[in-house]
Amino acid sequence: MKNIVAFLLLGLTVIAASCGDDKKGDDNQWFLTPEAAVSGTTVEMTCQTRFGAGVLDNVHVGFTYAPVISGTIGSFAESTNSRVDGRLISSTLSSLAPETTYVVRAFADLSTGRVESPVISFETGDGEVPAPDPVFGTPSATGVTTTTATLNCDLSFDRDATDYSVYFRYKAVSAGDYLQVSVPVGAGPKTVGLTGLTPATVYEFQLCVAWAGEFYYSGKGSFTTPGGGTSGLAKYSQWAELPVVQDRPGDYYYAAHYCDGAPGGRNYSVCYSKKMRGAVWVAYPMHTSYTEGSAGGQNKSWRYDPVIPASVQPDLSSSYQASGDGSFSRGHMLASNDRQSDKPTNKQTFYYTNMSPQIQDGFNGGIWSTLEKNCHKMICSDTLYMVTGAYFANENKHCKDNDNNTVTVPTHYYKVLIRSKSGNTGKPIWTLTSDQIECAGYWFEHKVYSGSQPSQFIKSVSWIEEQTGQTFFPNVPNAPKATLDGSFWKI
Repeated sequence: MKNIVAFLLLGLTVIAASCGDDKKGDDNQWFLTPEAAVSGTTVEMTCQTRFGAGVLDNVHVGFTYAPVISGTIGSFAESTNSRVDGRLISSTLSSLAPETTYVVRAFADLSTGRVESPVISFETGDGEVPAPDPVFGTPSATGVTTTTATLNCDLSFDRDATDYSVYFRYKAVSAGDYLQVSVPVGAGPKTVGLTGLTPATVYEFQLCVAWAGEFYYSGKGSFTTPGGGTSGLAKYSQWAELPVVQDRPGDYYYAAHYCDGAPGGRNYSVCYSKKMRGAVWVAYPMHTSYTEGSAGGQNKSWRYDPVIPASVQPDLSSSYQASGDGSFSRGHMLASNDRQSDKPTNKQTFYYTNMSPQIQDGFNGGIWSTLEKNCHKMICSDTLYMVTGAYFANENKHCKDNDNNTVTVPTHYYKVLIRSKSGNTGKPIWTLTSDQIECAGYWFEHKVYSGSQPSQFIKSVSWIEEQTGQTFFPNVPNAPKATLDGSFWKI
């Protein structure tokens, strides 16, 4: 729609004379210049007046307009749907001739006679209603295996099927260029099967329309191919919380810990870095069967992780030694308060591999503690699955353990979460569709915070994957990691 406020470059005195002889005196003192907003062959007319409030109530007002054809003004018509709002007169002029110049002015029939505004002109458009832009549904991936996946997305597009093309584009998140696969044109569901994918890889994709030199894209979807032949924790295909296991011999160690007491089953899994002497991530289920109770108390049974060689772990029988980079506390990756069902189960949260050096005042005892507590609000009967991670953008800060070993201090900490949207489907999360699942992440620079809330640091899971190089929730093929509904998370 274009706004036009222009005087017709004709002799306006001649035009005024031709519009009728009943105009007396200088009426422009009562009107400002009218304005026209043109959309095809429909024009929205407005004109501000200088009449006092209420003067135009119950007064016949409107606009008179006529086409200009070959330099000659045609017959005038009067608008039939004029409105008054205080001092403003407005009207919609419709069904006008396309690509035609019109002259128009506002009027008011007072008791003393008709008074009229200055004359302006406008030109109508071609009369064609432009086709609406393509409308896309939510992209999803189904049937994801180590090397294959099926992409899906709905398309609504009211257009001749001969002058545009439709295709999916996809790539590994770590790759630079998209690959394209064409699909038939026309409205409706679009689907395509992909083959030759790389195991243990995060992919993103979109449905695209190319039309008249322009490109239109759906929102981004994502999926993660399972790890295929990787060893260790990757074999636990029904542990929804597990990230992809990365093969880093000599550095990464993996361990799965099982509850020694209630509620039974798995407790948590850990990816531990020998080089950093600290956890890379800890993955675990969250349910009231783990959190209800008071088994933690004054437990604090600090000790080596019995699954990972003690020689690569820090000695944290006391806290980290202060250094020139600061003083750090033994920050739990899986919080002690998250495992209150039984004392032996809680004791496992005090393994040294579950610790990370954290600033105490303003971080571990502040915003991080608030985040841990608020995550309990999202526990549901279907189970909430979580990963807590440490990220090392650099290795510039260090501290010492109690055996004088160097420990690298993380630059960032994060949590990623996934659960069913309703919370009570009664089904395994890996069997749900993407619109039945919600996931989100929280990303923090490791520094002192004051007055901040965890909700200020919410991110999509895909965003955190891009920062860390980790791949989350590979065992949940329909996890909507690229989307984020911040209103869903009460954190």
